[in-house]
Amino acid sequence: MVEFKLEGRTAYENNLWYVRNPGYTCGFGASGKVVVKIKVDKGGKVVEASFDESKSSGASTCMIEQSVRYAKLSRFNFKENASAQQSGFIIYKFVAQ
Repeated sequence: MVEFKLEGRTAYENNLWYVRNPGYTCGFGASGKVVVKIKVDKGGKVVEASFDESKSSGASTCMIEQSVRYAKLSRFNFKENASAQQSGFIIYKFVAQ
């Protein structure tokens, strides 16, 4: 339900739990795909997250808000040769219950 693209990075401590998943936070019947553009600092902290409408589909207001919120909680591994802010994205797939 969660994928990410951040070149040369993995989830913090190589544990996907750190790429936070909003799961079923938007209630029964919520389904769609939300793409969140992220910027990550050298230490792996998400410093910016924004909804990418052009790559998303079927997203409700709740799904967008929760995806951006959870993206900001995500952590990635330190990358010594990374720029001050590295760009990437997280894709959240909401599946109806």
